[in-house]
Amino acid sequence: MQMFHGVPTLPSHTAAGGRRTVVLAHHPLEAGGLSGSHFTWQDHLFPLTTFVPWLWLPMPVFGSLTVAGRAAFANQQFEMAPRYRNLKAAMARAFDPVPPLVWAAGHDHSLQVIRLPGKSRSWNLISGAGGGAKSVTPVREIADTVFCRSVPGYMRIAFETNGPARLAVVATPAPGRTETIFAVPLD
Repeated sequence: MQMFHGVPTLPSHTAAGGRRTVVLAHHPLEAGGLSGSHFTWQDHLFPLTTFVPWLWLPMPVFGSLTVAGRAAFANQQFEMAPRYRNLKAAMARAFDPVPPLVWAAGHDHSLQVIRLPGKSRSWNLISGAGGGAKSVTPVREIADTVFCRSVPGYMRIAFETNGPARLAVVATPAPGRTETIFAVPLD
């Protein structure tokens, strides 16, 4: 394995024997949750709904200051931070020319299925609200979002021998209770 700016570069797809690859990481490449650094009018006018969805208390000046502060003092864990953007660019180079089928991550406490832009249209899966998660975080649709929900749960991928890989998003609304809330073929 070769190194490029401290990040391993992977050999071509043939080194994987033509198999579909999955990368497991803590940080997602794109996210519609708190780490995604995507702000809307709601963040500016009703900033408390980010943490308490029903608290529609208008606070336009405070909300705009909060958004500006998050942008100016970006936590290194958020997509807007320079180090995070460098990480994303390094990962794109590391998996060039054949990106993985799936980039699976946690970080946000929600369930998100996002198609990554580009020729490959890889899948970016975020499942950071496992069945035991005490709290979920808000999530919103961003470009290329296929599914998102602020509920505890997990994702399951089934790799068929002679067929497409299939994704199931499973919610865990109560202890011992599960329900599939979204499913899609990945290939």
